[in-house]
Amino acid sequence: MAGRVKESNFPFVRNSVLRENLDRVFNLILELITLVESGGHDPLTKSGLRKTIVIYTASIIEALLLFCLEEKKPQGGYVRTQKEFKISKRLYQTDAGEEIVVGHDVEQSVSIKLDKMNLDQATKLSFEHKIISKALAKRINEVRDMRNRQHLTGMDAVDKDYTERDLAFVFEVAKEVKKRARDISWF
Repeated sequence: MAGRVKESNFPFVRNSVLRENLDRVFNLILELITLVESGGHDPLTKSGLRKTIVIYTASIIEALLLFCLEEKKPQGGYVRTQKEFKISKRLYQTDAGEEIVVGHDVEQSVSIKLDKMNLDQATKLSFEHKIISKALAKRINEVRDMRNRQHLTGMDAVDKDYTERDLAFVFEVAKEVKKRARDISWF
């Protein structure tokens, strides 16, 4: 494969499975870039290849954010306060089958499972725990929006072309997140 990296591009990631997955996706991105830059593809095909690169790059960003969260608190320990309405008394049943009740919100702490998080959740939690800045969180959300255009059913217009500028932006954001992950892993 042209462009294949022999050494890990993520040597700071101690988890060998995650490191290998990151390297595999990174190498695939390099292959896709080679395809985009090789002549002979119509603009629509180039845009489609770039879109795939955006999707894969967003997955690297997501993995690195989750890596940062894990590095910051290796035993987990991320919790979220969740409110749940508890009914204490049922007062009246309506003809429509609805009930009039008395109750109150009960707050409880729920442990956050990092392996179940998506990019949006990982970005928010990373910002809350000062892993990333507000400006970087905003840029990551722009990448997420670009990535989410893979969901064709939710579009109200024809999918836009993905440009070299889009790739440059996504790569710059990934570079910032990677630098942050490398810095956190060496504390």
